[in-house]
Amino acid sequence: MATNFCPTCGTEQKYPDAEICPNCGVRIKEQPLQGLNEIRNPWLAVIFSFFCPGWGQWYNGRTYEGLKFFGTVVAIYILIAIFAITLTSSIISAPLIIVLSLAYIVIWVYGMYDAYKMANRVNNKELEYEGKSKLFWLPIALIILWVIVIVAAVFAAFVFGMAGNVSATKSVALTAQKNSNGLITITNQGGRDMGSVTTFVITADGVAPTKPLGILVGSTTTIQGKSGTKNHVIATATFKDGSKQVILDTSV
Repeated sequence: MATNFCPTCGTEQKYPDAEICPNCGVRIKEQPLQGLNEIRNPWLAVIFSFFCPGWGQWYNGRTYEGLKFFGTVVAIYILIAIFAITLTSSIISAPLIIVLSLAYIVIWVYGMYDAYKMANRVNNKELEYEGKSKLFWLPIALIILWVIVIVAAVFAAFVFGMAGNVSATKSVALTAQKNSNGLITITNQGGRDMGSVTTFVITADGVAPTKPLGILVGSTTTIQGKSGTKNHVIATATFKDGSKQVILDTSV
């Protein structure tokens, strides 16, 4: 068998793996560099707990400990929402919400400290580590779900916003007739949306009628056009909702 000797006093070492010489007390073997045998990164545990209380504990493999922090902050959120809704006009609403908010901050900060301390205990073999808790993936799933909801809400707002800007086609009918002398008569024939019309704007080759066309069914107005040639008649209706629509575009 190979034997070891202390490089300082030359004493034969009874235990080959001994780090310190029992005779002179000089260290024989160098300690491994700190961090090489690190199982959990304490600062990574802090970062996880910063974003979600309990996440750092799940990173350290402690399911129950993480649930305590996560469940507590969820309960605080629910209580704040209840007090904010049901006690809106009560003088105790604001103090209760402030107290609960302070409690959340304390638990949040302590959760980061606990995750850091727990990671060090795992690295020092004071706590058994069998891998990350299965609940470690819960915050990731919640973040993904939150992103999906936000994207869906933005998409829905965009789509419905565009749909809201599209005006529905109104149903109103006018007719235009011209006699042999070139006189154009425009008649209000009514329609489903006639009741929502406020005014008509009518021109024939840019010439307006002598009087506005009334909004009553059967109302008429005239424009003196040119005989022997076509006249371009355009009629636009303005509705109570502020929208406008061309309801007649013809040549007579």
